[in-house]
Amino acid sequence: MSFELLPGIQPWVIGYLVLAVLATLLAITSAATALLANRRVRVGRQQSIPAYYGALAFSH
Repeated sequence: MSFELLPGIQPWVIGYLVLAVLATLLAITSAATALLANRRVRVGRQQSIPAYYGALAFSH
């Protein structure tokens, strides 16, 4: 007996996974860009990563 629970869902699942991978890559790229852009300032202030970004995150 052949039974398919949700017919036609495979293309939607593949599309969702592709979008999830693209969103993950975009987030990683954005985070790396922000970290590299702020590195010179952070090192100039002689602050650690948690000290610099913790103050930045909790300042607003």
